[in-house]
Amino acid sequence: MEAAGKAPGSVITGGYDISAAALDGLRKGYISVVVDQQPYLQGFMPVVAAVLQKRYGISGLMLNTGGGVITKDNVEAIAALVEQGVR
Repeated sequence: MEAAGKAPGSVITGGYDISAAALDGLRKGYISVVVDQQPYLQGFMPVVAAVLQKRYGISGLMLNTGGGVITKDNVEAIAALVEQGVR
């Protein structure tokens, strides 16, 4: 948007998965909202599910990790975790 000459907030935009680039876009106002699918959990929980299946025969673990949204109003609450690679 910046390269196209658009002012922050002049075009409503959105994305999936929070990243350092998305943090920057949210902070600058070029991104309106990002769906937080929590990619760390998407990688970690399948390992937990595999261990539970192998060790205890527990199968079918289901976990919805996509329930949150990040905007300019709440980006700073999770920014440090994103920058550390936890979120």
